[in-house]
Amino acid sequence: MKNQNKGELPQNNNGCSGWVIVLVIILTIGYCTRDKKEDSGNSSKTNNTESQIQENYLLAYIYAEDFIKERLKAPSTAKFPDDFERYKHVKYIGDNKYQIISWVDSQNSFGAMLRTKFSCTIKIEGENVSGEDIVLYE
Repeated sequence: MKNQNKGELPQNNNGCSGWVIVLVIILTIGYCTRDKKEDSGNSSKTNNTESQIQENYLLAYIYAEDFIKERLKAPSTAKFPDDFERYKHVKYIGDNKYQIISWVDSQNSFGAMLRTKFSCTIKIEGENVSGEDIVLYE
C-alpha cells in the first residue's frame, strides 16, 4: 500500500468519473440543441405566415390599382406611387384584408392631370381577390 499524507484522499485511477462528466455534458448539449430546433420550427411557421402577409402588401396594391383604374375617366394615364411609397400606403387589417389609402395622378375629362386620393380594402384568399369599400376622393 502506498504511503498517503494526512489530509489527502485516496485517488481512483480507473477514469470512470471523467467519462461520467463527459457524458453529462454531451447529454446537456443534446437537450439544449433539441429545444432550439423545436423553437425554430415554431417560429418558421409564424415567419411563413408573416412573410406571406408581407408579400401580399404589394400584391394588394396592384389589385387596388386595377379597381381604381376602372373608376377613372382616363385609366391609361394613371400614375401611382413607386413601390417603396406604395408599401407605406398598405396596412394589414386581419382576415386576409389589406387597407390601401393612397393617391393616383390621372387626366380628367378636360385632359388636365389631377391627383386623386383613394381608399379601398383588398381581400386576398388564395386565388380569389375582391375589392371592398372603394372610394375616390375628388
